[in-house]
Amino acid sequence: MPKILKPAEEKIMRAVRDAIVIDPLISLRSLQDALEKKGIRIANLHYLSRIIWKINGDLARQVDRQQMSGRIAQLKERQRIVVDRLVRIAFYTDDLKKEGMPPPSYKDQIAALNSIIKLDLAILGAEMDAGIFERHIGKIALEARSRPLEPEQKQRMFDALVNWGIISKEDAETKNTNNGSNPTTAIVVAK
Repeated sequence: MPKILKPAEEKIMRAVRDAIVIDPLISLRSLQDALEKKGIRIANLHYLSRIIWKINGDLARQVDRQQMSGRIAQLKERQRIVVDRLVRIAFYTDDLKKEGMPPPSYKDQIAALNSIIKLDLAILGAEMDAGIFERHIGKIALEARSRPLEPEQKQRMFDALVNWGIISKEDAETKNTNNGSNPTTAIVVAK
């Protein structure tokens, strides 16, 4: 079997990757047919299986070495190019008309703006998942919230509710006559 040069092998590997992405369970014979449709003829099935093995090994090594920050940097760089194009669609100017770009419809402009927002939110979510930003979700000062009120503060609140007419004076007098015999600490508002 003649030696295949590196550029030709890379072309074969890219075509095999594309075919596997479309059909992950593709058989060697079907893969051979798919490659022939692309103008790549491989008669040796053993060589084709070695290519698949090599692709899977490369992908596994890339994933093992991949770091979240590097991947986010790649996403942000790709997003920069996409957003630049979307901004040109969303905010069409006379300069673009001079370049020969046809004016987008209003619907296309709205879709471009919507896509820009979605891309920004996706990157922000990825950055937050990676721990780039500190999240404060669910961190409520429980100590301040669960501490019981001081008796004099509770009495002032009760007096205010009576003054506003939310609690009737009869109920207030009943509370004062019980004066601590009721062990509940909650103020009940009933009308």
